[in-house]
Amino acid sequence: MAFFEDLPKNFENLFSKASATAKNLSDNAKVNALVFDHNKKIDGLYKQLGKLYYQNKDDLEGVDLSGLIAQIDELKSKIEELKVDDSLKTLECPECHTFVEKDSLFCPKCGHSFKDKKDIDQNLAQAGAIINEDAEISRCSNCGNPVSEDDAFCENCGNPIDRN
Repeated sequence: MAFFEDLPKNFENLFSKASATAKNLSDNAKVNALVFDHNKKIDGLYKQLGKLYYQNKDDLEGVDLSGLIAQIDELKSKIEELKVDDSLKTLECPECHTFVEKDSLFCPKCGHSFKDKKDIDQNLAQAGAIINEDAEISRCSNCGNPVSEDDAFCENCGNPIDRN
């Protein structure tokens, strides 16, 4: 009988964890989009800087490149701020520079390991506690962790994602 009495509480806990995970994934996507956008702008500024330099290569004395350089520095500074913002629950992968959840064991893009192997059991137990057999959610075949459609590796166990 206790099982049925605890069922609403267990569902509430499950949905709370799922909601928190969805928010973290959303935050990570926003950070990745911002970094991508800043890097795209930086590339455009590099192109302008190179073009201006090349066009004036014979007489650079009168050319002011400081405005473009300041814009590049500002965008790079914003990217660095995103990397160290503790309010964000993100971690930058040192291999591919994708932002992932801070508690991820592996990068979902390149498979880089973030944690010592001793932490794997604890995270696998947490993932196992929230496994849902919902067919609409893609999950890792190894640990059952939810994965997004563009993940190549599971961020929980590092297993390659099989899309077939």
